[in-house]
Amino acid sequence: MTTRSLGDILAPAKVRRLGPGRSLPVLSMTMRRGLVDQEDKFVKSVSSDDKRDYKVVDRGQLVVGFPIDEAVLAFQRLYDEGIVSPAYGVWDLTATDVHRGYLERYLRGPRAVEFYRAKLRGSTARRRSLPASVFLSMPVPVPEESEQRRIAAILDQVDELRAKRRRTLALLDELRTGLLEPLQGRGRVGLREHIEFLTSGSRGWAKYYSSGGTPFLRIQDVGKDRLATSDLVRVNAPPSMEAERTRVKAGDVLLSITADLGRTAVVTPELAGANVSQHLALLRLKGVSPRYVSAYLSSSSGVQQLMKMNRGATKQGLNFDDVRSIRIPRLEDDEQGALVRQLEAIDESVARAESHLDHLDELFASLQHRAFTGQL
Repeated sequence: MTTRSLGDILAPAKVRRLGPGRSLPVLSMTMRRGLVDQEDKFVKSVSSDDKRDYKVVDRGQLVVGFPIDEAVLAFQRLYDEGIVSPAYGVWDLTATDVHRGYLERYLRGPRAVEFYRAKLRGSTARRRSLPASVFLSMPVPVPEESEQRRIAAILDQVDELRAKRRRTLALLDELRTGLLEPLQGRGRVGLREHIEFLTSGSRGWAKYYSSGGTPFLRIQDVGKDRLATSDLVRVNAPPSMEAERTRVKAGDVLLSITADLGRTAVVTPELAGANVSQHLALLRLKGVSPRYVSAYLSSSSGVQQLMKMNRGATKQGLNFDDVRSIRIPRLEDDEQGALVRQLEAIDESVARAESHLDHLDELFASLQHRAFTGQL
């Protein structure tokens, strides 16, 4: 395997503008999928109505977006000609012995990203840039072309498996939504009838963060009807009424009240005894399934209701009166039980898919490292 500078492989393409009187497909850059049709990425066009200055990109040319340290770049494989934002860079592959798939994998890989981050110029995070001369100075390992094709094919196969797992997770989320949306037409009951205890956390817990102690639940730990436990912080707080008041029990519902309305979760038994931050309301319920309430509040209908409560010139979140005034669809106990069982079945499928995706991510990272260090 030889090492060559990127300047021996790429050259800046001659800039061609769309100009007046022409129409070509508008392409957008994505982090995972590379270049895509803009209409596939957005419901409506986000590009300027006047596209005369947009750059024309031929099939096989490399498009480099920004910020480059997020590896937003790809070869154009969709059309004989397309157009991209005037802000994007367009490059020609000049080396005849370098395979596009291999080069794209390297330029999007961790070694290249490390190079970009070390060489970026500027002081504003997402506006930092990489001069063309620095970009072209990057060293690239180049094995024989047949080896390049083999490496690209292996990485493509694993990446496609990762894409399938992500599609599975998206479909499971749609299935979950499909269970909850029909509830919009049901009669409503006020949540205040089911609230046994309502409180929220308070400020000042950060000074008690420690490597051990009691779990402390923040707004970022609460997702869409689920708790994320991979990045929990812990606190060693002195005993106080405040700590006791904000200590959760299994089955409590947590609801975001200051930002990202619609984040909800039910406290699991292993997190019983944790404390909560001031951004979360703690609801202890009676006569209704906590999981049902959490699922509904994170649904589109539930989030819309919370957002309506948050409107107003001076409102910056929900207060306890807002929380008590929430109305949920009226379901009989057996209906709640059936819904919860279906949601739990989806949870199990999500957990399996996420576990598989984690393993595939680890495999992909390992293969990338081995591929570009001559060990694959």
